[in-house]
Amino acid sequence: MLSCIGLDFPVEAEENGDHIILNIEGDGDGLLIGRGGQTLDAIQYLTGKVLNKNGNGGKRIIVDTENYRKKREENLTALAEKLGEKAKRIRRPVTVNPMNAHDRRIIHMALQNDSDLITRSRGEGAFRKIIIVPNEGDKTKS
Repeated sequence: MLSCIGLDFPVEAEENGDHIILNIEGDGDGLLIGRGGQTLDAIQYLTGKVLNKNGNGGKRIIVDTENYRKKREENLTALAEKLGEKAKRIRRPVTVNPMNAHDRRIIHMALQNDSDLITRSRGEGAFRKIIIVPNEGDKTKS
């Protein structure tokens, strides 16, 4: 796929439990990542569709470059903690900008053990966002 779009980057494959990680050795300019990881997500989606068509034993395909996925998770976790503290401090809900399902899941997971906060997703499709709400004591997380 990369060579079809004029990119000659080596790809290293690693099978890890229930998923296959394809690490693209990029040139460091962010071309493969795109804004907010959109290009990398698109490459991952298309690669998964192609490989699942021929069968890969039901394994999830993860495409990464320059360790972007790990860095993104660390940044989103830090953002969740910062916004969670803000929600507690101001005692009002805080809304996180719209994000994809994977990123929303990272936010939810980062705050799931904080009994002072509740996280909820609202909206549809590309406009779905997370709302971080201070827990008033008798509500349960959703």
